[in-house]
Amino acid sequence: MQKSLRILFFLIALCGFTYSLDALAVNDTSPFWINLRPKVEQYLKSNVNTQIFSYKLDGPSVPMKKFLGNVPNAPVTISGFNPRSKRHIQSLVARSKNGKDMITINVKVWKYRQVLVATKSYKAGEIIHDTEIKRERRAVREGEWFNYLDPPIGRVTANRPIKAGSALRINSVTQKKIIQSGDFVRLVKESAVLKLEFRCQALTSGIVGDTITLKCPDIKKPSIKAVVEDFGLARLL
Repeated sequence: MQKSLRILFFLIALCGFTYSLDALAVNDTSPFWINLRPKVEQYLKSNVNTQIFSYKLDGPSVPMKKFLGNVPNAPVTISGFNPRSKRHIQSLVARSKNGKDMITINVKVWKYRQVLVATKSYKAGEIIHDTEIKRERRAVREGEWFNYLDPPIGRVTANRPIKAGSALRINSVTQKKIIQSGDFVRLVKESAVLKLEFRCQALTSGIVGDTITLKCPDIKKPSIKAVVEDFGLARLL
């Protein structure tokens, strides 16, 4: 009996969730929405900085059944866009001038950021090199920023097939440390007039850009710090 009740409650919750998702994307073709839409678009054009954000106007959260203010050209006020919001779907509010009529309108919002993009396609298990990646400005859902790989990346391996032009997500690649503890490393130190090289052993691991600890027989210090530059290559700090 209890199991049957749990299943029933689950189905009710699922139906409610499905309904709420459908309500977010009403395909309203009524003359009421057609009349209001240009005003909403003008509001977005005036209030959304398209150098920072990208957006898509979805429409009213429920089908409109009349004109706001009861007449086609009644004055309306629109508000609700919040540039600090982390929500992907923001709700605008359109009100008639007298405040008696109100409708909620859904807008999908993305924020631009620099992401790493593959310049060629890869099979699962293939190595992706720095030279095969470019930085590109893309519109990303605010809540998904942490899913994208940030430079520096060093060398990474594709976890699954990746198409050319795809932004690299953290879960689509494995970022491998190109210098492992115990590896022998060529350490370089350069100036305008001098270049020194030492053969050292890594005491810690790292990817490109990481600071690692090395032990070098030709340097009297017990350990030194260097920055990983490539496979088997580090630069003295």
